[in-house]
Amino acid sequence: MGLKKLSVSLLSLMVIAGFAALLVWVSQQYGRHPDTMEQVLSQEENELTLSESEKSKNLLQVKLSPVLDSKLPMLKITTEKKNGVLFSQQETGMQLSIGKEKKKGGIKLLTYNDELEAKPSMALSFSEKTTLFEGGRGTQYTLLSGYHDKSLLRTLLTGRLYEYLGEDNQYSPFMKLVNVEVDGQYQGVYLLCENVEPGEDKIAIEGKAQATPKQSAFLMRQEPTEGFSSEDLKEGEDWFWMRRNNYRIRILSPAVSQRRKQEYATYCKDSLDHVYEDILNHNWWEITRELDISSAIRSLLTAEIANCSDEDRVNMYLYKEAGGKIAFGPFMGCDTAFGSEESGTSEEPFYQELMEIKAFRESFCKAYNRVAGETETFLHKKLNRIISLYGRDLENDYNYWEKDTDYGSEKMREAGSYEEQVTILQEWIHARFLRMSSLIREE
Repeated sequence: MGLKKLSVSLLSLMVIAGFAALLVWVSQQYGRHPDTMEQVLSQEENELTLSESEKSKNLLQVKLSPVLDSKLPMLKITTEKKNGVLFSQQETGMQLSIGKEKKKGGIKLLTYNDELEAKPSMALSFSEKTTLFEGGRGTQYTLLSGYHDKSLLRTLLTGRLYEYLGEDNQYSPFMKLVNVEVDGQYQGVYLLCENVEPGEDKIAIEGKAQATPKQSAFLMRQEPTEGFSSEDLKEGEDWFWMRRNNYRIRILSPAVSQRRKQEYATYCKDSLDHVYEDILNHNWWEITRELDISSAIRSLLTAEIANCSDEDRVNMYLYKEAGGKIAFGPFMGCDTAFGSEESGTSEEPFYQELMEIKAFRESFCKAYNRVAGETETFLHKKLNRIISLYGRDLENDYNYWEKDTDYGSEKMREAGSYEEQVTILQEWIHARFLRMSSLIREE
């Protein structure tokens, strides 16, 4: 009986000692002795949240410095909560500084399929139209990191190409290469782009809703089939599927009351479905009454010359004047243009079906033949100019981010040095015009 009591006592001591050791371990883990189990659980939840946030912490840990005597301007961002932008994809208040000029707004990280890239793009917003540098004037801007294009040249060249192919007074979004610093830490080179918005000096449509949908103008953007973030948007009110080509269309403007959203979305959808039906039926007379043909040709010229190969063009914009025609808008975020990712496809139902119509195809070929030679020269000169001014900055950025396996497409990783990237791009531009000219001669 005595031995049994002794064994029980020893067992009790072992349990107590084990529990005491557990308390010591917990104290070491959390930096203090926990008073209650609730505190332990609360601390564990905080630790778990922090560990998940570590995914984005590399934004702080960038061991990169701008080149000496950089010709790129420095855009400094200070978040309201230091490093707050790193731990949430929700918008965080910020102050943006360009030299002595300071502007307040919001910032959030942009992701694809909820995955945060090593060098994430960022969205900037302002409560009123804000001018950045010499050209931008809007409420929304994007800092593009070049996820599929570490050279940071392709979206910029596509934007310059679209601008070049338009008339002098036609809108093209402002784009500028900049150095970016967030909360005192240099992040590298980004492409600052103003977002496509309605306005007198932008897409020339009225941004406010009128009494009826027919009296209102619309700005729309095709959304991707994959990676679409609903952001609490509702089908049939904020976006819709087109009937015949399975396109997801987001309505960006105008803003209307909740009770009238469905009415305006239905009108917008019916307008697009109707013109697309006429395109499928080759009803050219009706098409010319409903669609801005010159904008379609300019858009298709840009897409074909640059070979914008996003399978679903998240950055394809359409707009409709009040009671008027549907027009094609500018391009944004074209990382996969200019041969960046040949595995993509440039198939675009609107373009494909329009090119099946003889009258449109002839107009497109004439437009291409008229501008081909001078456009190739323009692109080479523009590329050489960018490299002569900012080549050291871009190479410095590329050399740092190219080694990151989570950044960019595998095909581009095979290109080697930044100089090789530029050479590949120059050769691709020349080969592209040879190919297109050959195809058009066969028409």
